[in-house]
Amino acid sequence: MEKHGYTRDDWDYYDVDSLLPSDEQLAEYFRTYKPEVVGLSAVVSTCYAQVKRIARIVRASCPDAMIVLGGSLTASSNLILRKTDVDVCVVGDGEIAWVGMLDYVKVHGRKKVVDALRGIKGLAFLGEGGELHFTGYGLQIPGDEMPFPDYDILLAGLKNHPEELRNYFRLGLGSTHFQTDKRSWEKHRRPMLAQIWSSKGCVARCTFCQRSTKGYRVPGIQELDEHLEMLIKRFDVGFIHIIDENFSSDKEYAYELARSMKKYDMMWMASGIRVSSVEREDIKFYKEHNCVGLKFGVETGSQKIMDLMEKKFTVERVFQTLKHLADLEMYSPLAVMVGMPGETNGTAAETGRFVGRVSHMA
Repeated sequence: MEKHGYTRDDWDYYDVDSLLPSDEQLAEYFRTYKPEVVGLSAVVSTCYAQVKRIARIVRASCPDAMIVLGGSLTASSNLILRKTDVDVCVVGDGEIAWVGMLDYVKVHGRKKVVDALRGIKGLAFLGEGGELHFTGYGLQIPGDEMPFPDYDILLAGLKNHPEELRNYFRLGLGSTHFQTDKRSWEKHRRPMLAQIWSSKGCVARCTFCQRSTKGYRVPGIQELDEHLEMLIKRFDVGFIHIIDENFSSDKEYAYELARSMKKYDMMWMASGIRVSSVEREDIKFYKEHNCVGLKFGVETGSQKIMDLMEKKFTVERVFQTLKHLADLEMYSPLAVMVGMPGETNGTAAETGRFVGRVSHMA
């Protein structure tokens, strides 16, 4: 928005997740602010009830506002548009489509001009006859333009409760991930833990997962360095939790990131990673550059279920990768799921035996 002429005088942000407002508080906010367009974000299916509630309040408070929903929930746009007060869904990447919607509202307001809306990639909306229109997945910004969290925006969303910014940080040693590495306990270590993404997207097509964006991109390494410097100076951060879906799929970038973590004396771990993305020498390099652990999407100890999931690797490969971490004294919590279509008591028992085997590898 800011790159396309929308200044901070043009928008307001309300952090519903942190403030947990009542219906009346939300209604009063919208009646007072009187927005022309309201953007909601819904990451997962459990957001549906909140979307329905908030959109209803917005519509009652601001009957002429255009209500736009983004996030992975828009995979169910047909349902959302018919069962809630949402006017338009943004499907896939939202940055470019959102700016397109703002430009559209300046000209047309809430009125649905089908030809104009169809000129914006990434939209789903209903026509006058109730037919569903979909303009294709949203256009993507380049990786080096992907922003890291802007804590001034997050702070603005907290209104009269700036102290709630603490929700975005934790004590590093309050996390089991970091307690297991003796380097985390060094006296000079800065205390706070922050989360970041170092990539967007996924290289896999696991059958249990719904992909909301296409491809795989990484941000600029200079932008990462600037963000780490800010976290140190402003929030005394010495621990980083990388919450990618697919860390290390771009190995060159992952190595640069590791060097940056070492340069800024950050202890770090990555939580979303495929065993096929790392070899022993990679894990050793990350360890030497302040990594305390890696969390893999193991999911199952049954090769049958792994094949149904289309994970594209073997149970034995999972074990060998976990053994590399154990040999290097690195922490690796397991992400396991049960109940995949095709699961039986037998395949679940295989997963149990696998977890036992991993637990006793030392």
